[in-house]
Amino acid sequence: MERILSFDTPSSVASWMTVDDVVMGGRSGSQVGWVPGESRSGFLRFEGQVSLENNGGFCSVRNRGQWELPGARELIWTLRGSGRAFMATVRDGNTPEGASFRHPLTPTGEWRDHRVRLEDFRLFRRGRQLSEQARIDPGRIHSFGFLLADKQSGPFQLDLEELRYQR
Repeated sequence: MERILSFDTPSSVASWMTVDDVVMGGRSGSQVGWVPGESRSGFLRFEGQVSLENNGGFCSVRNRGQWELPGARELIWTLRGSGRAFMATVRDGNTPEGASFRHPLTPTGEWRDHRVRLEDFRLFRRGRQLSEQARIDPGRIHSFGFLLADKQSGPFQLDLEELRYQR
């Protein structure tokens, strides 16, 4: 396994940004930040409040960068969370505007590795699957992230300690 992302310093979350339903008139809000680790290095925390008012209902976070992971077959996310159903998101050089490859994850209160094969991600835009055949190009990844759009209002929290991949 090889590490893609870790969060050893506060500056390690600088490329991450939130995008919430307020871009479409909703009232949800979230933030992303760095938290020093208890017994390990630090981690990224994504937290906020989902609101269903004004046809809202989603919060998301993602980063920007360039990753060449030739031969990658699986992503391993080390996560803990509040038990809500998130979607892990990945964008590559071929992803259409406003779309992302997604796979469901439901992290609970304990740190745990969540393993997802790249072939199990599906291409979505605004809640609709665009293709059954489209696959992530591991040699051209430019974004990793999370989306919470589980049609439930209320608070949430998701902690990411690291992201690794396996060939």
